[in-house]
Amino acid sequence: MPTTAVSETRDWEGWYEALTPSERRRIRDRLLLAGYEEVRDDPQLRFFFLFHASDLAEEAPPGTARLRELHAIVATLQGRADPDLVAARRKAAAFLLAEYQAYLRDNPWAA
Repeated sequence: MPTTAVSETRDWEGWYEALTPSERRRIRDRLLLAGYEEVRDDPQLRFFFLFHASDLAEEAPPGTARLRELHAIVATLQGRADPDLVAARRKAAAFLLAEYQAYLRDNPWAA
């Protein structure tokens, strides 16, 4: 029986929605200092980042213009198989993470 990766079997959207405020703060605090590879390799960090960045892009609070632009690029490139586009998506995701971290630092209440 083949094993499925944890990120493929878990309801990550349900997980994100069920997080308590203290759990959100704890993950947010971890994200502030995490590098791109750490976020990519840790499903909890990765999915929290992706869902929260999507929430911020949708809500569009002041100070998120660049974050929204990068989020749109990542979303547009999602699922593309061309190696150049895959590389561009990774680069855009790394920039999105950096912009997201800057926003969190500037807005400590955002979680």
